[in-house]
Amino acid sequence: MGKTTARQALQAQLLDMCRQDKRIAGLVDYSAEDERILESRTDFALTLFIIDTYFDTFVLELEAWFTRFGPPLLLLREAENTIRVVYDAQPLPVHLTAICLPANSMHLTLDRPALEANVLYDATGQLTTALHQAADAFPTDQQATFEELASTFWYDLLDTLCKLLRGDQWNACQLFHVSVLPALIRLLRLEATIISQWYNHHSGIEPALPAERLARLNACLPTAATLAGTARALRKSIELGSEVCRSIAALHGFRWPHALAERIEAIVLFWLPSDRCT
Repeated sequence: MGKTTARQALQAQLLDMCRQDKRIAGLVDYSAEDERILESRTDFALTLFIIDTYFDTFVLELEAWFTRFGPPLLLLREAENTIRVVYDAQPLPVHLTAICLPANSMHLTLDRPALEANVLYDATGQLTTALHQAADAFPTDQQATFEELASTFWYDLLDTLCKLLRGDQWNACQLFHVSVLPALIRLLRLEATIISQWYNHHSGIEPALPAERLARLNACLPTAATLAGTARALRKSIELGSEVCRSIAALHGFRWPHALAERIEAIVLFWLPSDRCT
């Protein structure tokens, strides 16, 4: 049996505290589904469900509740019902984000697939039932999902390209990372029929994708904070996105904005030729 990690130790403490605290109806961790990933993780993404009659007082005591697990290096109240905490540990600090919700709002978990959730504590069994029902939360209309996703990808890619060409480089980089890459990753998941972690799209992507696709995706990351580095990342994203969209569309007969894609490819070829992106 392997050595207990700091994360595992904190999880055991959390579970013990939930069992002792009659105010808590359930605890869910959304940080990872793959045990191999969990072994190396030092973070939690928690949702605490509090019995309704105790909710207001529990939220007021949120800082005190989390200091029971040790003196924090950081304790940040992000919102009335949300907190971030960092505990010192070796080799890396353990950190968590926790959101508190009333127990009667357990249905809100239905917008997150059960594949992404780990029920750590369930006082009544209702939370486990709700999460099992959430197994169908992945969009069932694959055509509508693809067509909306492909349209989003190419629109945001054009927006990023226009910002880059007018010299707004940091804005272009920000948009690329928060909009273009997430859409591209979801397109890759659709192509490979990998629906787990759909809403937490980037989590566990390394073991999920075929090696060739992962290598191509890795090449879409900017190699430097320069015009050439960002332009090269855009070119690689356009090449991969176009290939993935064509593959899915050809296989299923779905529509995608190929005319816009071809226009963007032409713009890049003219304004950002490969000899300027090396």
